[in-house]
Amino acid sequence: MTSQVARKATLALKVASSTIQSQKRGSFSKPFTTRLYSKTHEWIITDGRTGIVGITNHARDGLGDVVFVEAPEVGTSLNPEVSVAGCLESTKAAHDINCPVFGKVTEVNEELLNNPNLVTQDPLNRGWLYKLQMDSAAGTSQLMDAAAYQVFLKETEI
Repeated sequence: MTSQVARKATLALKVASSTIQSQKRGSFSKPFTTRLYSKTHEWIITDGRTGIVGITNHARDGLGDVVFVEAPEVGTSLNPEVSVAGCLESTKAAHDINCPVFGKVTEVNEELLNNPNLVTQDPLNRGWLYKLQMDSAAGTSQLMDAAAYQVFLKETEI
């Protein structure tokens, strides 16, 4: 009887853990609603001083299938002017991951370690790269909204 109770408790914990992990990995909901873009083709969504960073569809299209993700380490301080946060390797090229704002990495998308192609399949949601605590909530002023980013892409087209 005790082993049945233990099995049920273990199953309940696995279901709860799975639900929490799916919520972490799934589509971003409010308050993470405004996506901003950098000139190096990273995006960030923010909630106060918390940010989630990924690459844009434009960057993904230039890469092809991502086969390896080198993510920044948790605790790393990043500076958008000099820091490279990591690297994406693909069947076509390698792409440095830049940081669009000043901040400290608080979490990396562990799912990418086993499935780096999520960056290719869903770069704007499940393929996010890392989370960070921004030095300042005002640190996004140099970034572009979606409309400005589309203009930037057209102006820089070759």
